[in-house]
Amino acid sequence: MAMNNSWREFMTRAFHWLEKVDLKLTDGLVNNAVHIVPASGYGTPQLDGKDLPEAVRNKLNDSLQASGWRGRSPTLLSEEQCYFLIVPTTQFATSDKQKARQLGLDAAKGLIDYKFEQLVICSGTLSRLDVFDGLAMGFYAMNFNLTPAGKERKKRVLPDKVCFTSGSEQDFERSRRLARSVMITRTFQDAPPNWLNSEKFAELSQGIAEDLGIRFRALGRAEMQELGMGSFLCVAQGSKVDPKLIVMEVDGQDNSRTVALVGKGITFDSGGISIKPGSGMADMKYDMSGAGAVIGAMTFLADERPPVRVVGLAGAVENMPSGEAVRPSDIVTAMDGTSIEVLNTDAEGRLVLADMLCYAVKNYDPSLIVDAATLTGAVLYALGHCGAGLMSNDDQAAQRVLDCSAAVGEPLWRLPIWPELGKEMEGIHADLQNIPSPKVKAGTTTAACFLERFVAGKPWVHLDIAGTAWDCMATGYPKRGGCAFALRTMIETCLSFR
Repeated sequence: MAMNNSWREFMTRAFHWLEKVDLKLTDGLVNNAVHIVPASGYGTPQLDGKDLPEAVRNKLNDSLQASGWRGRSPTLLSEEQCYFLIVPTTQFATSDKQKARQLGLDAAKGLIDYKFEQLVICSGTLSRLDVFDGLAMGFYAMNFNLTPAGKERKKRVLPDKVCFTSGSEQDFERSRRLARSVMITRTFQDAPPNWLNSEKFAELSQGIAEDLGIRFRALGRAEMQELGMGSFLCVAQGSKVDPKLIVMEVDGQDNSRTVALVGKGITFDSGGISIKPGSGMADMKYDMSGAGAVIGAMTFLADERPPVRVVGLAGAVENMPSGEAVRPSDIVTAMDGTSIEVLNTDAEGRLVLADMLCYAVKNYDPSLIVDAATLTGAVLYALGHCGAGLMSNDDQAAQRVLDCSAAVGEPLWRLPIWPELGKEMEGIHADLQNIPSPKVKAGTTTAACFLERFVAGKPWVHLDIAGTAWDCMATGYPKRGGCAFALRTMIETCLSFR
């Protein structure tokens, strides 16, 4: 299937809606508009509707009780020439950010069968901007390969205007840009791998960068060979598609310091010669989620003027089996001269990240490195699909990122990097091996220990998002498809860096 020539053409319909929808402040009810109102309680509803006139709130409560409302799904009511979508708030004890996004997601689901031109967010004690974040995620739809008839069947009417009961125009536009960045990342994640291979990844990223004034360059196979990036390139050996190391730079208020964002971008991971089982392999298009989050973060930061310079590195490559593919027991050499014995070609993400970390250290001398990667299945055994793992060589850097993740509602849990496990990555025939011996079960930690060897002592934080990048169970995230997880944490980390 032919690929789109423009990055905007590649985006979904909801992205284009987001760019043109009118975001406004309102000081009261809007006739004929749908008002999103949170509610809690089972059997006896409690509206969190301080934005509503008391008389209207009482009538809505009476209507809910009369209908036998049980707080299980959104309910649309009509009062005073207005419509009110009563949305149950989540009962999970998560952050307010997550609860607000979940409210928006649930509202979008509740509105799917209705046609409306205006929407008013009356979120009570929850952030209206975060509700809008969730609403935009809910309006997003994966429809890459539908026929025109199929698209028409799934086409929903989206509002021309979204009103907020508090906030400023600056707040609204910032929320629009955040939602735009999330949609870019999710579109990259959900795209079929024959539509978004490493070359297309670089082409789209370049189009975004040119539109937003971001400095951009992409290194291909030849350039990486000249730099000695044998660890990255060995993963690309099995594919005819040219690998790409994408570099995006955004100036800060103080360019003397740099935060480096690094993302794993395996556009499809077959496992290589150590091929994966067929069950679940279709989801391996999501193995580029870390790189997608970096691209999304950079699109947002382009308009923010962060405190320090930010460089985003996205390593895009296919991991495929062929007569040219890297083999178990091959020895490769990373950019910093470290030799690595490849014992399993399905532990490829760390091989790509190793050279990317070397590149960041050598070219930017970063004050902080944050990498995001769908790196290990083992992290799911520790944390499931509700939060991501964080590992770091620096307590202060780790706490900074944990604080930022809490501020934006992205659940992270710090796991240790024990030196005993680091020794398990030392090689017999080379300096390092890319997996430990089978008796060592700490797959997530040993992968982090491997990466730590390539940061040259720089403050570094590693986010293993294998359990949260897609089909996430965390409150406030889509339950199906890409989730753009880690994007908000990376943005907040850069904006708060002083």
